[in-house]
Amino acid sequence: MKEVEQNHGSYRQLLFDKRWLERRAQIIERDNYCCRICGSKDNLPSGYNRLNFAIMYVPIEGALNLALFNDSTLWREAYDDGVMILGPQTMYMNLRVLEMMWTQVRQLNNQQAMIDAANTIVERVQDFGQRFLDVESSMNDAMKKMSRLKITTADGGPSIITAARNLIKLAPKKTKRKSRLLTWTIPYSLIQTKQDY
Repeated sequence: MKEVEQNHGSYRQLLFDKRWLERRAQIIERDNYCCRICGSKDNLPSGYNRLNFAIMYVPIEGALNLALFNDSTLWREAYDDGVMILGPQTMYMNLRVLEMMWTQVRQLNNQQAMIDAANTIVERVQDFGQRFLDVESSMNDAMKKMSRLKITTADGGPSIITAARNLIKLAPKKTKRKSRLLTWTIPYSLIQTKQDY
């Protein structure tokens, strides 16, 4: 491990290398200065978009045990550099833990989606209630206006019909003489029928 650090530098040194810092700046600029996960634009961490751990799998348990026996600090140094060294037994256990964690994350996301859907329903019910009250108020106004309209067309009281009856009572009466003047007859000889055409 120490030989690797001498040749290539530790992970921490690589993280703060000028080339990586330039690449990080390009990535953050590409993402419009906000986190791709949560959308936040506030104080992106220095390890933004970086893995917490990398897993180094050693498929032969005996080889891993021999390496750890020969260098007792190997596992701790790798862990400090963000690398978990796992053999077949510990790999299976870690995969099970990760599966449980992902299940919990999915359940939490599902719970959040359910809460959001319930909030949407509550908001829409409140909106419906408000609109229903508005419609009820408009209907009551329309009923009042209809009642006032019926008064103007009623058979009695201050209505159009009552005013028309009063006008008829005050109008001059027809006399027979006047009606004779208005009535006249057309001689039959002046009427043309269809047969004349």
